[in-house]
Amino acid sequence: MNTKSKPGDIGIGHISVGDDRMGWGFGHRGWVDDHQGYSWAGVEIPKTVFEISVKSVNLTILEKKWLLQ
Repeated sequence: MNTKSKPGDIGIGHISVGDDRMGWGFGHRGWVDDHQGYSWAGVEIPKTVFEISVKSVNLTILEKKWLLQ
């Protein structure tokens, strides 16, 4: 999910100044950058463990809907 970041938003991927990819995972806290942040659907959550899943077959239609690009 691309969006213009605000102070404290969790940037999962950095595009350019003030333009970060947000979504699910961990990253930097935009404009603050004081500690690593954790995010679920673009909303900051407490420090947590994330599981990365890989599969050898094509994604289902539902899985493709949630694919981060």
